[in-house]
Amino acid sequence: MEMIELWVTLADKRNKTSVDRTIKWLDECIALSPASGAVFGAIVGGSSLEERRRCALEVAMRNASGYWIGGFGLAESMDVRPAPLNAVTVTIEQLFLLFTVGTWEL
Repeated sequence: MEMIELWVTLADKRNKTSVDRTIKWLDECIALSPASGAVFGAIVGGSSLEERRRCALEVAMRNASGYWIGGFGLAESMDVRPAPLNAVTVTIEQLFLLFTVGTWEL
């Protein structure tokens, strides 16, 4: 196995684990939240569009007050940022986008 293939495999596994852990945490937060409490789902998945879509769908199936998208501006160029953002927003249109985290250059 070449080194590049190894890194891609590790990144894929890490992205999946991140989504699984985040959804589990969201479920726990919703269970502990009072009826009037606001709980926001985190959309994660790194550079994997598939994992970001899966995370967005999982958040949409829960009783979350909204969602935030994290992981932007950490390593990718401005040219590749629209793809993960679009993957999420197209998947989860029924929730209002409230917050994004990352560094944006204007």
